[in-house]
Amino acid sequence: MGNIMIEDNIANYVEVLYCDYKILTKLYDEKIYDKVYCCYQINNGFLTINTWLNGNIFSITCNQDYKGLYKDKIYTGISVGELLSLPTRQMIIDDD
Repeated sequence: MGNIMIEDNIANYVEVLYCDYKILTKLYDEKIYDKVYCCYQINNGFLTINTWLNGNIFSITCNQDYKGLYKDKIYTGISVGELLSLPTRQMIIDDD
């Protein structure tokens, strides 16, 4: 998403991100899979990148203002019905 790849390292993107965008960085004491993680929020949540402390990206999310597509199939505002009709495996995460 946004030409940023999961499992890549945030260090590969930091220079461009900080030059071109407003970035909010936060270290979370809460743990996911018993690991502390870091969150990079770009332009008020337009994109949010979560990394482990070593910088490896494990999640990328976006808000409703993101207009890109993921693999030309998944986009912001997609309905659950459309998502479930896709022929490949998906993982739906509800963080509420």
